Amino acid sequence: PPAAREAATAELFRDRADWLALYRAGAAGGDPSALYVLGAALYREEDLTGAAAAFEEASRSAEGHPFLGFARGLVRFREGRPEEALPLFIEETEANPDFLPAWRNAAILASRLGLYGEARRLAGEYAARAEEEDEAIRAILSAPVPQGIR
Repeated sequence: PPAAREAATAELFRDRADWLALYRAGAAGGDPSALYVLGAALYREEDLTGAAAAFEEASRSAEGHPFLGFARGLVRFREGRPEEALPLFIEETEANPDFLPAWRNAAILASRLGLYGEARRLAGEYAARAEEEDEAIRAILSAPVPQGIR
């Protein structure tokens, strides 16, 4: 849409002070894609609260929207809520199975949360799809699982 292009151009060149207002105006109609773009702009500006609100509003009307689960997971993680981020990364792997960053983030986060079996499953899915080896994924797949944990 023209409003989104104008906002992106204004943000890129910073030649307009109202560039963020242009994103907001584009999202005012509630279009999930416009809300996603607004959320991404707010995220880049470190406005996690605003980004979360835009992503959540988009998710209410666009289940399965590409990259929305991933974006929501990033915000939750940055807000210090990793246990809420993990299911969002997993949601993204289901909606967008070829998007490797979702598999990678989910595997690493599951490992950090002590969900070793789930971490290995997610890391295996990543490894099966990836063209190149990833050191963090390799570490998850090769690490011994602590006694009594599956």
